[in-house]
Amino acid sequence: MQPTIINRLLKPTRRKTLHCWPNQITRAIPILLASIGLLGFNAASLATTQETFVSVTGGDIQGIEAEGITYFRAIPYAATTAGSNRFKGPQPVTPWAGTLDASTLGDACFPGNPGGWGITSEDPAEDCLQLNVATPTERDAAEQQPVMVWIHGGGWQDGSGGSVYDPQFLVNDGDLTVVTINYRLGAFGFGWHDALNSTEGGSLQGNYALRDMIQALQWVQDNISAFGGDPSNVTIFGESAGGWSMCNLLASPHAAGLFHKTIMESGGCPAMTLAEGQAAMQNLLDNLSCQGTDAEIRTCLEAATIEEIQLAAGGSDIINMNMAPVIDGDLLPQHPLMMIEQGLHNKGPVMLGTNKDEIPGLIFLGVSSSSESTTLMKRIFPSFWDRLYVKLHYNLLNYGNYPNMLGQLQTDVYFRCQTRTIAGELHSNQADDVYLYEFRPALIPGTAIHAIETLYLFNNPTPNLPLSYDLHLDMLERWTSFATNGAPTSDDWWEPEWHPYNTVTHNRYRLGGVLLMDYPVLDAGCNILDDISEVRYMGVPDEWMMVLEAPLLMFLETLLNGFGEE
Repeated sequence: MQPTIINRLLKPTRRKTLHCWPNQITRAIPILLASIGLLGFNAASLATTQETFVSVTGGDIQGIEAEGITYFRAIPYAATTAGSNRFKGPQPVTPWAGTLDASTLGDACFPGNPGGWGITSEDPAEDCLQLNVATPTERDAAEQQPVMVWIHGGGWQDGSGGSVYDPQFLVNDGDLTVVTINYRLGAFGFGWHDALNSTEGGSLQGNYALRDMIQALQWVQDNISAFGGDPSNVTIFGESAGGWSMCNLLASPHAAGLFHKTIMESGGCPAMTLAEGQAAMQNLLDNLSCQGTDAEIRTCLEAATIEEIQLAAGGSDIINMNMAPVIDGDLLPQHPLMMIEQGLHNKGPVMLGTNKDEIPGLIFLGVSSSSESTTLMKRIFPSFWDRLYVKLHYNLLNYGNYPNMLGQLQTDVYFRCQTRTIAGELHSNQADDVYLYEFRPALIPGTAIHAIETLYLFNNPTPNLPLSYDLHLDMLERWTSFATNGAPTSDDWWEPEWHPYNTVTHNRYRLGGVLLMDYPVLDAGCNILDDISEVRYMGVPDEWMMVLEAPLLMFLETLLNGFGEE
């Protein structure tokens, strides 16, 4: 049943806790009486119904209404990337005849390795540059809604903006419009090579996935008002590789004006040099035996099958993240963090944070000696002196055993300290507020692992957890209020005020467990890691993953690679 105008006047600002209702009702009574007297209960003059037929770039589409939300799915924002469009920037949408059925999800983009990681349920295809829009079926007719654009994670190797990220709770709780997008993955999105650049044409080169994201954001600017969204109030948000994408979009001048606020979950600022990008793609070309002139190399890649390219890029490894956006001097003028350090980024309010146990110590079970620990640490710290410096904090005295120590070190290097560094530079180089958080729900210690916060944001596991306050609703309120007005506020008196971050106290909001503001002034681990340039300026993601050689992951990879063999 759709909400009536009375429901909308009486409901709390955020549907969160029952104890706030008396005050809400008291405040709503004069509004309700005025509505009855002046409008004669004419709900149509205060609310409008989202039509399921909408015209967008390319033609007309028809969505579907379900439980108070109108969905428009698999809307093309660019042409297919197959054939001659492979390894080129996003091409203009091909107009369609008649009305496009936008009631069901489309295909995901092909993952970077055969089979992917299993984090999306859609079939893969090259005609995948599509997005999904979800908006309240009934909304205020006089106002445009805030817009949130979700960019999914998956190591830039897997995932989609599809069924895993149904934004129903965000739309309902925040009374806003949510867009989720697909972008190209693996070598298809991040392959960089002079032969491809010279034969593409146009001013921009490579960085196909980042250009996909920018194209999708331009589509939002051009079309979102048809769905009731406000193109002048767009928040981009993403987790893991989506969080990495946030930093790259903050740094790219080609994304200027396409968004206004940013939420970075478990992110960082990885980017490759020109030499690194060329070397990674050259390895793929060598494995495919693509040789000759630039035009012959492009023809070879266009003729190769998807699986041939996937295998040539890195084989069937469980984790393969050897490509990233390339610092090309145009789309990315400098390393993304350096752009922020100089105040050259796209400024606006930013909310960012990490989970307490991003990489749990469990991953490193089986590491029981100093030599085994050092071997893993060499992956990130090849310099003996860097390792010695790091061990001043990351040692058995502070962490008790090698798995705990290595799990915390990997969490700090890859996520937590990266995030604190970004927060500090944003705070120092823009007037807009920055909000830092740590996600640590009241679960068994060590289980606030990577990506678990997305379960609370897009689903609702809280009722199944004993002795836990409603973290799901708290996150919805904070995320949607930030998207609405640039500050993660709460209407509940018992929740602490989330103060903007500063580089003196390093204050952060603790999501879950005991609600409070943390003030971790002394953070020896991050202070040490931030002094190491190779850590501060993150490069190819693969180079940072100690877990790639951790005993547990190597065992699982051996086990999974054995499936299907005779």
